[in-house]
Amino acid sequence: MLLVIPWICGGFWTGIAKKHAALFRYLTGFMTVLALFELLSIPMVFAHLSLTVQLFVYGAGVVLLCGAAFVYEQKKKVKAEEVPEKKKAFPALKDYVKSLTAFEAIYLIAFVLIVGVQVFCTVRYDMGYWNSDDASYVAISTGAIHDGELFLTDPQTGDYSTGGELKYMFSGIYAFYTTCSCVTGVAPAIAEHLVFAVWFLLMAYGCYILLAGALFEERENRLLFLVLLALLYLMGKFSHYSVTFRLLGPIWQGKAILAVIIFPLLLYLFPRFLNEDFSWGRFLLLVVISMAALSLTLGGIVTMLVVPGVMLLVHFVRGRNFKTLLYMVGCAAFPAVVGLSYILMR
Repeated sequence: MLLVIPWICGGFWTGIAKKHAALFRYLTGFMTVLALFELLSIPMVFAHLSLTVQLFVYGAGVVLLCGAAFVYEQKKKVKAEEVPEKKKAFPALKDYVKSLTAFEAIYLIAFVLIVGVQVFCTVRYDMGYWNSDDASYVAISTGAIHDGELFLTDPQTGDYSTGGELKYMFSGIYAFYTTCSCVTGVAPAIAEHLVFAVWFLLMAYGCYILLAGALFEERENRLLFLVLLALLYLMGKFSHYSVTFRLLGPIWQGKAILAVIIFPLLLYLFPRFLNEDFSWGRFLLLVVISMAALSLTLGGIVTMLVVPGVMLLVHFVRGRNFKTLLYMVGCAAFPAVVGLSYILMR
């Protein structure tokens, strides 16, 4: 569920990134899965459909999405009249290691060790403070499995509720976690605090690897950037408003995923898109990422408006390319609909 399905769904976006294509494919594939849950969960949650019905719809949706991605990728290969030879991962890795200079090897080892320590601490320890938002993640998923429907139980008190808090009902992350727990049998607390905590940590560093590749041409500078970034994370946990807290603390929560994965992914994608020819495929990818951001938290509305908006404004003043304004439509359309719906329903 965490590896194969996102990898297949990432087939929609192959070709957009040439460097670190496999990493880019996985990350965008995962965003596609989150976007699917966001799109399906909103109408079903407000219709108060049972969890059994929702699980069936999510399962069917994932199967159809994977099938569509597979067919699309195959047609794209046939159309290009080229089927690239499959590269074996281990020989490629061996060649990469052999090509490292002494300093690059030192930086790479340091980066792997620092991230390894962070992964170990994520597995070994758990949050004992600043963790009240679990009421809107673990408690909602656990309550849904018990009640047979999402948002029937107030996560704060455990009392019966006629409807969940409105801001939660617009986010698909709760349905995603609930579905994963129901399919695997792993309790929501374990799935979120252990499995997803480690997985999202690795995904975040995957985004930083992409970002390093975009910022620096020389490999030594990229590795040094990653080492310094990993060190800064270790030293920056001074409050629950810090990005370090989001990465090394409750990373399974929506705002944390938005801060440490979606945000750097936008920083990687948007400058590249603005400096290259307009593409409808890139436009659709931004729509998908906006849906994924909204699946995490309604705060994704601000992120999808401000981050691309600032970069687009600077680029437009510099180059006055009107067609790139369409990218802002892709980023803002879905957040605008959800935000307006939320305001009208309050």
